[in-house]
Amino acid sequence: AQQPRIDSGALPTSQAGILLRQFGRRAGFASPRQLFSECAGLIRQLKPCVLMSPQSVAQYLDPSQPPFDVVVFDEASQVPTHEAIGAIARGRHVVVVGDSKQLPPTSFFLGGAQNKADGDDADGASAGDEVLAELDSILEECSASGLASLRLGWHYRSRHPSLIAFSNTRYYGSRLQVLPSAEARPANLGVSVTHVKGAVYDRGNTATNVGEARALVAELVRRLRDPNESQRSLGVVTFSRSQQALVEDLLEEARAQYPEIE
Repeated sequence: AQQPRIDSGALPTSQAGILLRQFGRRAGFASPRQLFSECAGLIRQLKPCVLMSPQSVAQYLDPSQPPFDVVVFDEASQVPTHEAIGAIARGRHVVVVGDSKQLPPTSFFLGGAQNKADGDDADGASAGDEVLAELDSILEECSASGLASLRLGWHYRSRHPSLIAFSNTRYYGSRLQVLPSAEARPANLGVSVTHVKGAVYDRGNTATNVGEARALVAELVRRLRDPNESQRSLGVVTFSRSQQALVEDLLEEARAQYPEIE
């Protein structure tokens, strides 16, 4: 709602006019750095969130422009400190997100092997060896500086806890919580699908699926009558109001048959 409207009536020298002129060109576009400099205020309003690499920030964003409210680094354990400084300088606040247990960045892709060939031998390695010198990451710098930190406890990439059990115990102090998986899950944990045979969606008439609704209500009644399951809360989601009404009607019938679920 706060985004400005760009219409053809904008003055050619205004920020909107400059952008409109660029939109209409087929060639000879202004460079991103030039546009960010000339139309910084309008671009920030149109696109409040900008996704860039640290190198792109240095290349396209003039440091003299007003700073961003927040700069966020993801995978910060892979970002060398010298690459991050320029992006940090372009924001009022910074959030650094990463895993200190991951491998740090190296100089291998930054000309390290060439430096070795030039005679900068370390630890007695031969001139033909590749340099894998570790670089300080912005995550390490922030941790060493004592900045406030928050540890995230959820792990969602493994399909079963056993896949990260060793790492969780050895490196993370068994603090990681794995989201339930649909496969190889413990009893009553995770997501499962129940196929209801013969359940058909009545598209042209009631717009409901009676078979599915009856199977759902039967499962609800079973849980509500079970001493252990009845202690849990239940949520039901339907894909339409007509299906919702059908489920509620069937529940009313079940309440008359099984007063203990009232």
